[in-house]
This record gives sequence, C-alpha cells and structure tokens, in this order.
Amino acid sequence: MSFDVFLLSCSRTGKTNSRPNPFTGQLMEVPVMAPMDAAVAERIRKRLVELGTEVDANGSATLQLPDGGQAEIDAPELFCQEECTSLALNVYSNSSSMVDLIYEISNTAGFAIQAAMEDSRAIVTRPALLSSAREIFGEACVSATPDQLQTLLAEGFSDFESYRDK
Repeated sequence: MSFDVFLLSCSRTGKTNSRPNPFTGQLMEVPVMAPMDAAVAERIRKRLVELGTEVDANGSATLQLPDGGQAEIDAPELFCQEECTSLALNVYSNSSSMVDLIYEISNTAGFAIQAAMEDSRAIVTRPALLSSAREIFGEACVSATPDQLQTLLAEGFSDFESYRDK
C-alpha cells in the first residue's frame, strides 16, 4: 500500500492523437504532452543514482532515503532513456527528504505534481507553469518551496498513514 504521487508534463506540443473514449468508444482528440528535455532527464537519472536507487529492467526503481523515506518509482520512459512525459512515486514511508526529492524532480523537469488524495489539485513549482497546469488539470497552485509542498501534501500523507496503520 502506498501514497501515490504523479509527476506529469504540463506542456503541450500543439499536436493531438486520436484515441477511443474508454466509455463510449468514440474517437476523441487527445493533446500530446511535451517530454522533458533529454539533458534534464539525464540529470534526474544521475540524481536518483546518487541517492542509491536500484532500477530493474522494466524501468521501476526502489528508493530508500537515509531519513526513512521509502518509495518505488515507476518511470520506464525515464530509466529506459525514452521521451518521458510522466513518472509515478509510490511512497511507502514519507520523510522531509522524500518531499524535497519530489519537489526537485518536479522543478527540474517542469512537471506538475498530482497526488492521489481527496481535494487534490495540480501543484507546480514554477509560477510560469501555473496557467498551463490550470488549462490541463483544472485546479492548480504553486509551491515555491519544499516546505510549502509538504504542507500541501500533509493531509494526504496523514490519511494514507492512518489507513495503512489500521
């Protein structure tokens, strides 16, 4: 069981793909999201290696931080050096360094943070991304620091930990 945090591109390429609506089967146009720059992806991969992540052949990584933060990172595009438009962190144990890392990846990549929690809204770390995030995700806000991000995610982490520890 984990508290899931998704990091998602909030930049569109201007292109669309046709996909069937999963409920109606009708074709719909879906915007193509811009991937993170290859150099940015390399910086993020290096940072995760510095932290001791162990990556498997499918692009999932296990992360254990010194202050107790623990997560599985599902990022096959990132780890397999393909164009990366999203990644997921399945957080099993939260810590200040885990929130710092989520903030760092989001800020470096220019991705929005979307947590699986009630009353969730997209969170961006750069004010310049706010209007784009609102266009894509609806509700969005800016977190200027990791401490602000911790505050925004605190209720979700707390609810997860209470449920997990029952």
